[in-house]
Amino acid sequence: MKRLIAFFLLLSPIKVNANDLLSIREDLDLGKNPVVIIWGHGQSNVRRSEKCSADFNKIPKTLKYLEKEIDAHFIFMCSKSIDNDYRRGSYIYKRVRQLKKLLTEINEIGVHPNNIFISGFSAGGWTALHMFRENEKLFNSAIVFAPAFAGPRYEIRKYPKWRKVVRPAHIKKITKAKVIDALVFAYEDDSHNRPEELKFLTEIYPKNVNIVGYNCKNGHLTHINDCKSSETEILILNYINQQINAKNYHL
Repeated sequence: MKRLIAFFLLLSPIKVNANDLLSIREDLDLGKNPVVIIWGHGQSNVRRSEKCSADFNKIPKTLKYLEKEIDAHFIFMCSKSIDNDYRRGSYIYKRVRQLKKLLTEINEIGVHPNNIFISGFSAGGWTALHMFRENEKLFNSAIVFAPAFAGPRYEIRKYPKWRKVVRPAHIKKITKAKVIDALVFAYEDDSHNRPEELKFLTEIYPKNVNIVGYNCKNGHLTHINDCKSSETEILILNYINQQINAKNYHL
């Protein structure tokens, strides 16, 4: 219990459910090696703290499916980070630091990095992609939904700096990673990033990034009303099993 108290002190200003952590700790005490998935939410306004409980920020059913299939544990990382006035997109870098600290703590309580996956929607997914340049040895891989952070494409004339300057700068940082292992769900009718806006990932990491693109006519929020949910569940389950087996083989 003291260890978990220290855990919460280190995590400020993010919130994590204590019961989720206790459940992981109990599995470790029983000699199990649990699969842990960290979920990162989206960001509606970079100037205001996000409402983590919003419906579109909840862990999608296609991911929660893993609770029954492989007894996966989920940690919802609720971040209150916002942008600095002088640095657009800084809220993402703050979230990357928070995620890195959380991953370090989970490693330290005994969860093997090969059993840890990072996931998220929109800004949460974009944050996960950034983590590979920070320390890819703290976790296994990423499963992201509609990764984005610089606003919708139709705002490019209103806020040109976001997509013409800030977004390319972020991509340059992301692609400094030696490797990115990720399953990316992108939507052809997404107002933020369609598969074509994310092709930089497959161009640089062709063997390690899989972009799954389709159109459910639900745009950026397809992850919460996925017309291909059955296929998505199978893809995610197979990906996790494949990644754990592949990386355990190289230990």
